[in-house]
Amino acid sequence: MLGLEKVGVTDAFFELGGDSILSFQITARANREGLALTPRHFFEHRTIAEMAAAISVGAATGGIRRADRGAFRRK
Repeated sequence: MLGLEKVGVTDAFFELGGDSILSFQITARANREGLALTPRHFFEHRTIAEMAAAISVGAATGGIRRADRGAFRRK
């Protein structure tokens, strides 16, 4: 989504050209796949490695959960 050929797990999202709008788009895509990711994760965990570690810890403690797909549908 950043339009880059290669991104490493230690590269910082915002330093690679990511912005808040793109974080919302990625969040929406992740939610469609069932991962309860929020734009806040991008600000709290700057790299893919940090975010993955946080999600793993969150899943183990109940902090990250699979998204309820129905909750994101417009009524």
